[in-house]
Amino acid sequence: MEIQSFLLCRELRKVGSGNEYDANLICLHSFYSLDGRFPLEFSLPYYMLLRRKTREGDETFSLRFNLIDSDGNRVGEPKDVKAISTFPNGHMFMSLQGTIHFSFPEIGDYRLDITADEEKFPFIFQYNIEVTENPN
Repeated sequence: MEIQSFLLCRELRKVGSGNEYDANLICLHSFYSLDGRFPLEFSLPYYMLLRRKTREGDETFSLRFNLIDSDGNRVGEPKDVKAISTFPNGHMFMSLQGTIHFSFPEIGDYRLDITADEEKFPFIFQYNIEVTENPN
């Protein structure tokens, strides 16, 4: 299984049947503390598109979320947050929506590592994030 796309956004809402969603402020990647205090904590919705190699059968899979600092260390949140779901029979693609809680310890460069199917054939998707000083 692979993660084909992953987006953080300010707002995500279902607008129709199936996989029809609408989002505001998509591809968020840069954040700052309004008051200069750390840790910087907030939660954001995400949208993810997954693909597997076959349409055959129900297939259970897992995702693990970790925030990684510029030295490659797991820090803040999410830390080892695991989600488990199932691809339904007859489908090769599946979208997932949810909310991730973040806690950044300080200003710096980070990445969100999402490991898919680590128990079988691991696939790691990386989403880069920067935490900067307040520009005002």
